[in-house]
Order: sequence, then C-alpha cells, then structure tokens
Amino acid sequence: MRIRRILRTLTGVLPFAGIMAAGVACSASCPYGLVNDPYPGQCPRFTDLNGDGICDLSQSTTDYSTSGDTSRDSSNDQSTSDDSTAASDDSGHSVGVDAPDETLQHPSVEEPTTDYHLIPLSLILIAAYMITLYLMGSGRIRGSVHRRIWNIILTAGYAGTGVTGVLLLLFIRFGIKTALNPSFTYWHAELAILMVIGTLIHIHIYWKQFRGIFRHIKNQISSP
Repeated sequence: MRIRRILRTLTGVLPFAGIMAAGVACSASCPYGLVNDPYPGQCPRFTDLNGDGICDLSQSTTDYSTSGDTSRDSSNDQSTSDDSTAASDDSGHSVGVDAPDETLQHPSVEEPTTDYHLIPLSLILIAAYMITLYLMGSGRIRGSVHRRIWNIILTAGYAGTGVTGVLLLLFIRFGIKTALNPSFTYWHAELAILMVIGTLIHIHIYWKQFRGIFRHIKNQISSP
C-alpha cells in the first residue's frame, strides 16, 4: 500500500517537474534543437540581440565568444587601416580619407506582429459559461447538457492545440517553410487560450470531485 501511495504521488508531481525543467532548458537554448538558425528564423521566438543575423537561442556559448572576438578584431583592423591611410604622401602633404556615407548595418529583426485575442476570447468564453450556468440554474437545460457542452469545448481546445503543435514541430524539424506556417501558429495560440480557459471552467464544474481528489491525496500523505 505504501508503494502504491508513493507511485500515485510521483505520478502527480513528475509532470509538473518535467514542465518546469523544460521551461528552464528552453529559456537558455533553442526549444526545437536548432543550431545557428538564420534570420528570419523558423519560429516566432527568433531573438538576435548581438545583430549577427543568427538566432541567439540556437547559438552555443562558443559561438557567442567567437562572434565577439571576431567583431573586436575587425574593429581593431579597421582603426589600424584608417591610421595608416592618414599618413603623409611623398610631397609632405597629409592625405585624409573621407568617412563613408553609409555604415554597414546588421539585418533588422522584425518582431512578430500577430495579434492574439487573449482578452476578447477569454471574455467570450466566460460570458458563454455564465449563460449556460444561468440556463441550468433556471431549469431550462439539464445539468448533463451543461457539462457535455463544456466537455466538448475543452476536448476541442486540447485536440486542436495538440494537432497544430505537432504540425508546427514537424515543420520546424524538417525545415518546411510554407505560407501556412503563420496560420498554424495563430490557431495554435488561439486554441491554447481556449484550452486554458476551458480547463479552468472544467475545474469549476467538477470542483467537488477535484476537492475530493486533493483531500484523498492529503490523507494519504499525512497517514503513517
């Protein structure tokens, strides 16, 4: 019995620990395992703080140091060249070099401009839930119908987020760039909003069952 309790506890804790560990790893490296991903990048998380045209998340520490040393060496060579060209000619007159009109600029990085409807979609879902809750309380619809509606909505959110996420992962992994990529990214984010709000509503609908589960876990942990 004790082993079974420990396994149940680990089953509930390990997913959250895995999510936290994945979040820490993704914050320091490319979440898709790409190496030296060039501009404009294969995902919306493209970041180029050093302006070298390569995503910082896909570069290793060695790449950063090499890039910094190269830029410093090139700047030193440029200053030495400018000093040498300013030397006097055979007649004793100083020869100057005009400054270039245009300087070399790194490619600018455009931030994603996609507008995700977090607040409007959340308000619409909450308003719809309040309406069905009112209809159930007034006896116009049965409780089973109310629960079935939101179970279907929650299932659609999970299924849509999972399918679009797998497709985006395949596109990134195999380097597929099509006109549908922004659309998949958009719907993946919108369905993720639906999934989160639907999960919160699901918890509210089945709050008694959720509270019983947590009470049961608490009793198992506290029992000798």
